[in-house]
Amino acid sequence: MRNRLRVLGCTPIPRDGPVDRMPGATGRQLWRPALIHSKVDAPGYRSLTTHIHDEDGDHLDSDTAFAVKPSAVRTFISRTHLLHGSDGPGRPSGVDGPCPRPTTASS
Repeated sequence: MRNRLRVLGCTPIPRDGPVDRMPGATGRQLWRPALIHSKVDAPGYRSLTTHIHDEDGDHLDSDTAFAVKPSAVRTFISRTHLLHGSDGPGRPSGVDGPCPRPTTASS
């Protein structure tokens, strides 16, 4: 299995053809919201390509391509401290490996 991730910041639609004239004619802006783009491949299976948006991102309500779906908007939580091997907020001191998911009263 292979999983490829790309983190894309806010980007404008291409401005070198007829597509960029459409938003201007309708009063829409040219920007697409930031996202994490994922493609997963495994031998014998169809590939899966998907994306998710940060709920705190810009242009979610005004995506010029109308491609933001509520089901693809999630809360992003920084886990930078995991990359450096140090303990951080919500991570018990001395715990090795991935940070466990928080539990809720209903789980």
